[in-house]
Amino acid sequence: MKNTLYVKKAAAGAIAALMLAVVIVSAFFVAAEAGHHCDDDDCPICSCIQICESVLHQMGDGSVGVSVVTAIAAFELLTVAMPGWAEESKTLVTAKVRMND
Repeated sequence: MKNTLYVKKAAAGAIAALMLAVVIVSAFFVAAEAGHHCDDDDCPICSCIQICESVLHQMGDGSVGVSVVTAIAAFELLTVAMPGWAEESKTLVTAKVRMND
């Protein structure tokens, strides 16, 4: 049971990190290539800029990136401040301890 909880947390963290990376890379690409000189109609840079802009518009107005960064920072802060907060609670029932008379 504890391994599946760890796997779920790791998967959620990886997905959040990948989403944040996509948003940051798209924003940097659009900013870096916004002023390029385009000569023809089939410009690959323009098509990449359009794809990156659509990704950014689908993600929202930037609040998704801010919320992901805030969530990751809060998780790390809680992990450092209170080391045992994310662990499963240990009770006699979960440890399968029999209490005989």
